[in-house]
Amino acid sequence: MWESVNRGLDAFFGVFLRPLSGVDPIWQGVILGLPVALLALLIYRVASDQQGITKSKNLIKGHLLELLLFRDDLKVILGAQGRALWQCVVYLRHALIPLAILIVPVLLLLVQIETRYANRALETGESALVGIILADDLTPSTISPEPVLTGHHGILVETPALRLDAENRLIWRVRAVEPGNHVISIRLNGSDIGRHIAVSPLEKERVIESIYRSIDFRTLGSPGEDALTESSPAVSLFVNYPDRAGKFAGLSYVSWALFGASLLFGFLLRRPLGVDF
Repeated sequence: MWESVNRGLDAFFGVFLRPLSGVDPIWQGVILGLPVALLALLIYRVASDQQGITKSKNLIKGHLLELLLFRDDLKVILGAQGRALWQCVVYLRHALIPLAILIVPVLLLLVQIETRYANRALETGESALVGIILADDLTPSTISPEPVLTGHHGILVETPALRLDAENRLIWRVRAVEPGNHVISIRLNGSDIGRHIAVSPLEKERVIESIYRSIDFRTLGSPGEDALTESSPAVSLFVNYPDRAGKFAGLSYVSWALFGASLLFGFLLRRPLGVDF
């Protein structure tokens, strides 16, 4: 189910983002901020109680003014603080529904951006860790025969499997030998688990760190990659790709540009579109 949804979303966002493919990445984030802001304003206008939001904001301002005017009266100050805090809770309640609706498309868009700009493909001669997280009914120490990772043309396997029982993981180190999008496969419990490893230079450097079983909702975070089978002995297969320059607090600079631009456009357009938030 989730794999099918993932493919549909990937196709949709591929068409949506294609017109920006020739634009500098930072400007892609800025440009995308406009439709994100318009979507957010539309959701706020339709899904929120606009009158309730305006009323709560006005009451909060009134209570803050009350604190300023009667700052020598402790009883009035305490009462005004309590009423202001309560109106803050009321305001957040009004904003909860539109935020819950908005977070879904925004997160899906961020996933698409991060797969393009958060990490980079390996350089020739560069090493990376490849690993699998086993299903709960398996442990690294009890697997027999020894799991084997095979690096086909372009990928050299440098180490045997490192068994991490505490984390239920198996990890190998591989090295990129030639540019391209190369296939690796892991022989585990009679099953072959495979995926691609990207080595620069590529025509399109889109890298996915982790893939999951097709029934796992986290598959939505791995657009463009085939999911593991439902019966796979591994629940996840990951490649530790290097971060791109400009990555901060776990997000690419393009995502931060999108976030900042959407806030700016939202504040600039809220009054012309008659939206209060």
